[in-house]
Amino acid sequence: MTEIDDEPGTVSATAVAEIVGALSRGVDLDRAALARCFEHHPDLIDSFSDLSATMTRWKQKDRERSALLESASELIRVRDTEKLLQKLVDRARTLIGCDIAYLSQYYPETDDLRVQASRGAISANLKELRVPPGVGLAGQVVRDRSAQWTSNYDLTRLPHERRVDSAVKAERMESLLGVPMLVDGEVLGALFAANRYPHDFTTDEITLLSALADHASVVLKTAQLMGDLAEAAQASAEAEETAAAQASTLQRLVEVEEQLTQLVLQGQGVPAVLAAISELLEADVIVVDSGRLGSPSFPADEAFFDGITVDDADVRTALSHSRATGRSAQVAGAQHMYVASVASHRRQHSALFVRFDDEPADGDANIVAQAAQTLALIRMNEQARADAENRVRGELAVDIIAGTRDLSELEARSRTGGFSLSGPWRLMTIQGDIENDDRIAARLVRLEPRILMTQRSPGITVLLPSAVIRDRPTLDTLFEESGASKVRW
Repeated sequence: MTEIDDEPGTVSATAVAEIVGALSRGVDLDRAALARCFEHHPDLIDSFSDLSATMTRWKQKDRERSALLESASELIRVRDTEKLLQKLVDRARTLIGCDIAYLSQYYPETDDLRVQASRGAISANLKELRVPPGVGLAGQVVRDRSAQWTSNYDLTRLPHERRVDSAVKAERMESLLGVPMLVDGEVLGALFAANRYPHDFTTDEITLLSALADHASVVLKTAQLMGDLAEAAQASAEAEETAAAQASTLQRLVEVEEQLTQLVLQGQGVPAVLAAISELLEADVIVVDSGRLGSPSFPADEAFFDGITVDDADVRTALSHSRATGRSAQVAGAQHMYVASVASHRRQHSALFVRFDDEPADGDANIVAQAAQTLALIRMNEQARADAENRVRGELAVDIIAGTRDLSELEARSRTGGFSLSGPWRLMTIQGDIENDDRIAARLVRLEPRILMTQRSPGITVLLPSAVIRDRPTLDTLFEESGASKVRW
């Protein structure tokens, strides 16, 4: 182009082209450089200065958009919450050009803010900072849910707190900008930019930090949701596992109940039940009758308790609890030992003791209680049979003594009950404690099944075959042990 230097108001076309070219290449032009080229054209200098500033802002905006797009992309790719929050803090410090950037998470249960990530800090105070409710600029950000800033922190009239002021002084902060991290009106935290010199934050800086805070909000909310989902999944898995375990335990209890019921229906006795329970539980078992339970030397005289220290009071406490509840009870002070009451008679309570080698499995305590109930049923059946036999014995004894029935009739009745009336007989009366009558009668029957007897006040009337008389020492020992106060032959 033709240059017209000698005419007023004209400029060099080449100079204009060079300036435009420099601006298009992104070169920042200061006003001094423009003045040298267009010293007689102030309007042109102003125009080019404005154009340079505008292009600089466009470049900055372009960098910010690129950074925000990159952050949005990272939100999708990165699963490490701490790592992503740190990246957002780093990006905030770079884009805004501040000395310090940090992010604090809000805890609604305590209403305080705790620093989670920072960059540019020179002391440990900031990393460990917890801002109490309503304190400082951070408290105002949470309260108002809006951006807050100051060019000189010391001059603010916001509520101060010693630890917060200490952290601010340690970092030598002067200007501070804070923006809330919000999701659907819920405050998740706040993102901060600070400088160690007075600075008036621009609208662009506030907008940019707010955009980064929005990204941080997404990160925290996603982390919370993922955490809730993980907890829900774990709770569901635990519930499913618990339900499966309970179903397995219940199935085991049903199978044990069926097995014990079969033993009763088959007419099996106490030894068969104890053997089955010992095998099922892989434990040592024993039944102690009421007489031995009441012995002053119990449990020291039981070999079952060898190797462990068992206090008599603890045993009785556990047994009382079992009687009251119908369940088994653990014996205090005796590791892995359970006891269950075997209530086979209104005046007698035996006890089933089970000693495990290791910690009992779920449901084992219930199985001990089931076994005790089965033993009680067997004992009651045995007692019912014994009562029936004793009733026949008693009726025969009364009729023989009274002589009111024909002998042939009595012999027929005795054959039906499995008794023999072959004599000769000796008459004996036993007077003792009524509480011991059942036990004495049972011991006599075990000693000699042919015995006939009837329990009539005051005591027991007995017809003994003569052959039993020859075993008199055994009878004497029986009466002495039973506490019978008077025996008449």
